Amino acid sequence: NVANAFRLFTNDAYFFTDKGIPHFLVELNAHPKLNILRSRLKKVALQVEGVKDCEINLMATDEDRALNGYAELTLINGEKITVSITGL
Repeated sequence: NVANAFRLFTNDAYFFTDKGIPHFLVELNAHPKLNILRSRLKKVALQVEGVKDCEINLMATDEDRALNGYAELTLINGEKITVSITGL
């Protein structure tokens, strides 16, 4: 569910248009602000049921202008899960 939340653009969910990340305003820019993206991804991850904490690690590549990384999730039961973030 967290991976889906990372990919959801604002106004894409038919019944929940307020959900999602405004990727067009932030990340699809020539030089996205990584701290803003980290903050938005963390906020979205924490809204997913069962997620207690989230740490976002991103790496930008100049060759293909892609952002890659991973999110380290801590669930409410204490379990830790890593979610890949590729091609943002």
